[in-house]
Amino acid sequence: MADSWKHWEGRTVDRFLLQRYLGGSDHSSVFLTARAGPEPQPAAIKLIQASTANWESQVSWWRQIEQYRHPHLIRLFENGRCQLDGNELFYCVMEFAEENLAEILRERPLTPIETQDMLRPILDALAYIHRRGFVHGHIKPSNVLAVGDQVKLSVDRACPAGESGRVLGLPGIYGSTEVATGECFSPALDVLSLGSMLVEALTQQSPQWKEERGDPVLPKTLPAPFVEIARNCLRRDPKDRWTVAQIMARLDQLAAARRKQSPIRTLLAKPAFLLPTFAAAVLLLATIIVPRLLNLYRENQDRRVESAPAPSSPAQGPSLPPDVTNTAMIHSSPASPGGHLVEGTVAEQPMPVVPESAQNTIHGTIRVRLRLGVDASGNVTTARFISYGASRYFARLALGAAEQWKFTPLQIDGHDAPSEWIVVFEFSKTEITAHSTPLHS
Repeated sequence: MADSWKHWEGRTVDRFLLQRYLGGSDHSSVFLTARAGPEPQPAAIKLIQASTANWESQVSWWRQIEQYRHPHLIRLFENGRCQLDGNELFYCVMEFAEENLAEILRERPLTPIETQDMLRPILDALAYIHRRGFVHGHIKPSNVLAVGDQVKLSVDRACPAGESGRVLGLPGIYGSTEVATGECFSPALDVLSLGSMLVEALTQQSPQWKEERGDPVLPKTLPAPFVEIARNCLRRDPKDRWTVAQIMARLDQLAAARRKQSPIRTLLAKPAFLLPTFAAAVLLLATIIVPRLLNLYRENQDRRVESAPAPSSPAQGPSLPPDVTNTAMIHSSPASPGGHLVEGTVAEQPMPVVPESAQNTIHGTIRVRLRLGVDASGNVTTARFISYGASRYFARLALGAAEQWKFTPLQIDGHDAPSEWIVVFEFSKTEITAHSTPLHS
């Protein structure tokens, strides 16, 4: 099945269009879709082969989870059963997340500070579902997601504590001997999986279970503050593992110590760090230290372009809007307007001007996504952040450039009309590129 999922792009499951294949396995897949409403809302739809699961139990669990309301759990919206090309499937529609921890770990490990910032919301979410008699059962990097500036945990595979023989069992290093031998799923299993993920997040390596008895061997590169947490999560005997509450208490101690030892983070959190006096230092920090897990800093604030802005110095870039919301806008296409439509095109696309010294600080690729409103004359009238990636500095440069773009107008029945565009800027150490997509296509 893994090779055939993608061929279903463009098909419809009930009323949900499978817009883009996002990934999957032999028994399940995830597609981008949209929920109906005045403005279609982006969502993810997961398809699972009906032969691999107990349909009635799975739907019962989903319906319970749909009632959960927690800021660090992915929302579940709807579910059902369907058939595609003779394949019996059931599906779950859920909140769409643009990124996950596994994608980050393919590039680099997390820093200790990033790890602390990631762990706390995940622990809060786990405590929430444990209090309701459920366990996650599948904690791993690909299930730690970012929605806007929120870290969230997927929950579509959660099940009641005490279940055994769970469908789609745990993969390799995140499983445990008790699951392999048919023991029940429990909060202690979630702690074990969390410990494995913690080690991988910090070292890009997994703990090694080399003996039939005893605890695993941890990578020597695991930072000292987390060795104690990892060891107590990875005890072979479930009764010896820390609880979620104990892990949270230890994290609180680490956070308190961090606040005492790292006053520079307090300084960087203040507007003063944008002053020209600090420009050189901030330029380095903005691309190395300030970036947080999964592009957590995002902006979704309208920026009105009432007149051409004054040129900004490359060292500082145009200023960002002062307010930040918690909702990231995702690539979603509103309904096409009626009448004969001729798409506009990009006529002029000035690129961000980046000092060589700044570009040399980039590690990997920084992606900045913007949604542009264009009037009937082809001028940009609004520029809205979808996400500004790992650096506010480069986001400001991208915004300043995008405001200067020019378009040939969209035409409806021969008349010029306003339009909207998604523009993605990509910054790397060697090049700067831009990609644009009209929202009505």
